[in-house]
Amino acid sequence: MLGDRRRLKVATIGAAVPEEVLVAARAEIVPVTGIPGEPTDLGDRYIEPMVGERARSQLQRVLDGSYGGADLLLFSRDAEAPLRLFWALREIRRLEPERGLPPLHIVDLQHLGTDATRRWNEARVRELCTLLGVDDEALARAIRERNAARAHPDGDGEPRVYVTGSDYADTGATINGNVVGGPRVAAAESGDPAAAVARRYEHPLLARARASTADRAAAVVQDVLAARADRVVAFYLEGEDGLRWEYPELREALEPAGIPVTLRDRQPFDLRGQTLDV
Repeated sequence: MLGDRRRLKVATIGAAVPEEVLVAARAEIVPVTGIPGEPTDLGDRYIEPMVGERARSQLQRVLDGSYGGADLLLFSRDAEAPLRLFWALREIRRLEPERGLPPLHIVDLQHLGTDATRRWNEARVRELCTLLGVDDEALARAIRERNAARAHPDGDGEPRVYVTGSDYADTGATINGNVVGGPRVAAAESGDPAAAVARRYEHPLLARARASTADRAAAVVQDVLAARADRVVAFYLEGEDGLRWEYPELREALEPAGIPVTLRDRQPFDLRGQTLDV
């Protein structure tokens, strides 16, 4: 168990790491980001180019010691790249112990929607709670805290722009307008808190490429309407084609609401100095 030590520093890879558990553990959360335009010679030794520029940059930064102070490297399985990085780093840690990589853990949530899958997912959340020393009371408190934070209104400014698809935050790109945050998916505040967290991360907006395109498109439209967005940017990086498959159904689903969508397809990771069209 890690949670009985000083305040933990947890480096995360993937968009669906259960933040409620980390908040309950009072951990310092450090997302592993890539850096556009920086060399990836170390990462390129272990994963092929098809994995994507961001993933290779993330691997590079883990291997070059940028996250050497982390007590744990925590991965989600919402898309292919975090899973590939987990397996690569696990082998590197085993075969090259001199690198001093921190312990690794993956939150292996499945998205089949069956009773067996849900029991599996609840067990994975409890496993993470045990690892970080989190009890039900602390987890329930963190759920309420994170739900309240997600419900906080976005800032002022027009147009209100909703971005779906790949994360663009570390690409260097900017967007003209008020980018409204999301996803607005709350965890249940009653009942078993571990089950509530597991249910939240089964949501199509958090399952990402592991959800069906139809379910993801429908969920994006609901979130766009809840955010009162004026328009949508569908942004997909090279190497993240699993996310891009939602686009035809997303465009069709947005038409009845009269919300325009701009497609930015197969974008390079290095977008420094560029502005995304809206």
